Order: sequence, then structure tokens, then C-alpha cells
Amino acid sequence: IAVALAAQKTLEHVFGSVAIGLDQPIRVGDWIKTGGIEGAVEAIGLRSTRIRTMERSVVAIPNGQLSEQMTENIGMRERILLRTKLGLEYGTTVTQLRAVRDQIEAALRADPLVWPDVVVVRFFQFGDFSLDIDIIAWIETTDPNVFRAKREELYFRFMEIVEANGCSFAFPTSTVHVKSSDRH
Repeated sequence: IAVALAAQKTLEHVFGSVAIGLDQPIRVGDWIKTGGIEGAVEAIGLRSTRIRTMERSVVAIPNGQLSEQMTENIGMRERILLRTKLGLEYGTTVTQLRAVRDQIEAALRADPLVWPDVVVVRFFQFGDFSLDIDIIAWIETTDPNVFRAKREELYFRFMEIVEANGCSFAFPTSTVHVKSSDRH
């Protein structure tokens, strides 16, 4: 019985390896997220898969376990999502808000790395401290460094647009009303 139980785990890992090898949901070099671990696949062995994390450590995950859990393969995406929220001060006028919204959308549509099929720039809520604009676009790259540089460039452009329209970004504030007392 003990040998059968030990063989069961071994067979589970072998079948997991076969499933990974045939289906190829991941390959060496892919960046993945699985079971709370994120990193680059360094090796797919018969028993386990080794992942190099951002902290530069290596995590070995048994293939049987890996084949059963949800794995996000970031390396297989064809573009990278840019999603952010801009919060403008409540003193912003409707005219200013519309101008900022329209100019941000125009800047995104004019950028050659922004996927043109879906660009969303919408005033979407009266936040606790701000008038919030939701921004959704995809950057046509699979290289995280190209994405980070483009995101930074676009964020600087958004800041210029906000400033050029006489607006300011909001920050958490609170108003305290002090009631005076007639007692002396």
C-alpha cells in the first residue's frame, strides 16, 4: 500500500508533465503567475517546473500540482493593458472636464503604440475626493520595458493636458466645520 501511494504521487507528476508537454500552456522563457507565484519559467522537468521569481529565487512546482491550478501566461499576450483613473478636483468645471477627457482620448488615439480598436476615456464617477475619469487602452507590445516607458510617456502627457486646461489633480481632503458656542 505504501509503495502504491508513493507511486501515485510520482505518476501524478509524470502525467502532469505529459499534459504540460502536449498542451504547452507554458514554455521555457514565459512569464507566468500561478498559485501566488510570479516569474519566468526556467525549466520544465519530468517531475517539476522551475520558476525564477522577481526576487531572483527559484521555486519548483510539482507538475501534477501545476497542471491542476490556474496559470496565467503573461508571455502569451499580444498587447498589455493600460488602465488608470484620474481624479480631478471638485472645482473643475464641466467644460474643463470635457476638454481633459477629449484631449486624453485624442492623445491615446494619436499614439502609434496604442491599439486603436478600443480606447475608453470616460467621466465615470463622483468620487469621495475627486471627479474621476476612467482610462482604458492597450499598448501594442509584449515587452514589459517598452510598456513601462510608453505608460510613463502617456502619464506625463495626461499631466500636461490637465495642467494646460487649468485643472488640478485631487488628493484626499476633508472639511471640518467648527460650530461656535455662545457660552463663555
